Amino acid sequence: MYLFFKNISCKDLFKEDDCFSMDVVVTGGTGLLGSEFIRSRKNDSISVITRGESRISDGIRYINWSQLDEIKKADIVVNFAGFPIASRKWNPEIKKGIYESRVSATGRIASFIMGLKNPPRTSSVISPSGGFLPGIVQKRIHMVPYFGNGMQWVSWIYISDYVSAMNFIIGDEKIDGPVNMCSPEALHFKDLSRKVAESSGYFTTKIPEKLGEIILGREMFHEIINGQKVIPKKLVQEKFEFRFARIEDALADMKK
Repeated sequence: MYLFFKNISCKDLFKEDDCFSMDVVVTGGTGLLGSEFIRSRKNDSISVITRGESRISDGIRYINWSQLDEIKKADIVVNFAGFPIASRKWNPEIKKGIYESRVSATGRIASFIMGLKNPPRTSSVISPSGGFLPGIVQKRIHMVPYFGNGMQWVSWIYISDYVSAMNFIIGDEKIDGPVNMCSPEALHFKDLSRKVAESSGYFTTKIPEKLGEIILGREMFHEIINGQKVIPKKLVQEKFEFRFARIEDALADMKK
C-alpha cells in the first residue's frame, strides 16, 4: 500500500498505471475540513453525502442523504458533518442545528456503514479559511480576548496536519480505535490569545467570565473555556510527522 502525505498525489511519485483508487465516502464534504480532505485524495473515487440534489460535479459524486442505499461499496467513510459551534451566538435554533448535524447525522452514517456488504475500518481546527479562531478574534477592534485567568487548556490542530493525519490513519492498518486529532502542543487560553495577537498586530485583553457569557452566550462560552489538555498519543507512537506542531508555525503559514 502506498501512503501519501502533505497533498502529494500518487501521480507525483509513480507512473499513472501504478496508482490505485479507493472508494471514499465523505459527509460534510463541502465544509472546511471536508473540502480540504477531498483535495488531498486526488486519485480516489469520491462520493459526498449532501443535503442538496444528487449530481456529479468535477468528477465528484454527490448523493442526497435520502439515497444512501445507492452506495454499494466504500473503502473509507469519513464523517465531517457538523454545524460549527463557534460560528454564531447560540440560540434555540442554533442548538437544534448543532444537535441534528452531529448526533443525527452520525447515527445515520453508522447505520449506513453497518448495512454495507463489506464495512470499512472507521477511524479545535485552525485554518486561514475558518476554524475556531474567527469566533474569538475581534477584527473590528483589533483585539484577541482571553477569559477569566486564561488558564483554560486549548487543544488545537492546523488544518494541513489534520488532513495529513487523516490520510496517515487511513493508510496505517495498525491504528485502531479512537485517535486524538490535535497538536502535541496544547496551550493555555491566555498564551494562545497572546500569540495570535502578536501574529496579527492586535492587542490582547482579559474579559471577565460573566462578560464572556454575555458576549458569546452562556453555553457557547462554557464550551470554549472548558477545554482539556489532549495528547495525540497514537499519532506520536506511530511516528506521524506534524508539520505545524507549534502555534507560531501555524500562524505564520496562515499569512502566506
